[in-house]
Amino acid sequence: MAKSHAHAAAFRRLLKTLDLLGYPIRVVILQRLSNTPMTAGELARSMPIKRTAIVQHLKSLEAARLVDATM
Repeated sequence: MAKSHAHAAAFRRLLKTLDLLGYPIRVVILQRLSNTPMTAGELARSMPIKRTAIVQHLKSLEAARLVDATM
């Protein structure tokens, strides 16, 4: 039974990740960060949205453990 719960939890995490990637801008953010670390400001300068929006997307990606924020 525990194995079934583990599979269900993994499936829920996968669905959450897919939902997060439903925003094309998040996919672009991940692509850019895969090449080099960037700040939210650097990302915003190269994209058509404001820094505050980038920060919100980064928070969502970080909560899903898709990016790692450093100070």
